[in-house]
Amino acid sequence: MLSAKLSEKSQNNVAFATTLKPSEEGRIEGRVEGREEEKRAIAQRMAKKGFTLEQIAVLIDADLAAVESWLSTNE
Repeated sequence: MLSAKLSEKSQNNVAFATTLKPSEEGRIEGRVEGREEEKRAIAQRMAKKGFTLEQIAVLIDADLAAVESWLSTNE
C-alpha cells in the first residue's frame, strides 16, 4: 500500500514538473539562483568573521566544495 502511494506521489511530481509553463520554470530557476547567491554572500560574511569552511558549509547547508569555490573566487 505504501509503495503504491509513493509511486503515485512520484508520478504526480513528474506530471507537475512536465506541466510547468516556461514562465514558471524561469521563476523557479530564478529563486534557486537567488538562494544560491544569498548562501554565497552569507558564506563570505562568515569567513570574514573567522568561521571555518566546514562550519560555514554546515550552518548554511551547502556542499563544502561549493563553499570553498565561492570563497576562493572572491579573495
